[in-house]
Amino acid sequence: MKISSTNEDLSKNQFVQNLYRSLRKQTANALADHKKWLSKAASFVQDGLDNEECEELLVIEGLPREAAKSYVSMVQSDVERGNGLDEYSFQFEDSNGRVWSSHDIGKVIYASNDEEAWEKAESTIFENSSIEPERLLSVDRIS
Repeated sequence: MKISSTNEDLSKNQFVQNLYRSLRKQTANALADHKKWLSKAASFVQDGLDNEECEELLVIEGLPREAAKSYVSMVQSDVERGNGLDEYSFQFEDSNGRVWSSHDIGKVIYASNDEEAWEKAESTIFENSSIEPERLLSVDRIS
């Protein structure tokens, strides 16, 4: 009984090691793919193409449309941060009197100064169709 138990333990150990090896390989491949697509998206954005054109080219090269949108969005976000723009959060009140923050709706603003940030925050909250904003309460620089 002891020998079969040891053989089972060895088999389990070998299975787990093979599984980890396989997962590490899959992770490395996924990271390589991610870097490849991110690089292509960055190249298209740097060439001056608009978002839809970048997305379309990524789709043509074999990336699913939603993934293409995500990669272009990531690159655009990096470009905005790299252009010396500061990050701002904001708070606003909806028509029911509830106070919302930019983090509640998953938005932050990138602007070069407080006035521009205020304008961008106003346009952002009025574009959000799921909430009826009443007024912008504050805009605060994060970084």
